[in-house]
Amino acid sequence: MSLYWKDGTKKDWKDLRLAAITRLSKRKGWSMGDNNPYFEQVYNVILNKNIKTKQQCKEECKKHGYR
Repeated sequence: MSLYWKDGTKKDWKDLRLAAITRLSKRKGWSMGDNNPYFEQVYNVILNKNIKTKQQCKEECKKHGYR
């Protein structure tokens, strides 16, 4: 997995986190629906427009009880 897009810009931490969750889900055979253990974390925290930094994401995950 590359840390850079094809145009040479660096990928955002959110893109890398989503890619990691997608790889894990495929390996475990989980769908991307609500039966996936990461479903709520993705939709409630990672895709939240108010969360701009990785540190904010970690704090929100802790607050909601996600790993």
